[in-house]
Amino acid sequence: KAEQEAYIKYLRRKFDGKKFNIEKFKLEKRNFTKFDDLLDKCSTGPQWLKDESIAAIVAKKIHELDGTRYKLIAIVSCQIMFIY
Repeated sequence: KAEQEAYIKYLRRKFDGKKFNIEKFKLEKRNFTKFDDLLDKCSTGPQWLKDESIAAIVAKKIHELDGTRYKLIAIVSCQIMFIY
């Protein structure tokens, strides 16, 4: 996180306006891709959503909070990883 914040400060000094936003978006996309790749490789740990009763509870709660806590755009089925 600190490394990302430092890089954003660097981008602010180097670019302004639209160019800064484009470069920041590229950084965020790279970071998302790294994390997404990490999740794809996860082969251990709990897989709670494979249990249909738990998956139903989670889906119900996601839909209940739609429009109040966030605007739901899409749901993607994937493994959820908890880091303790």
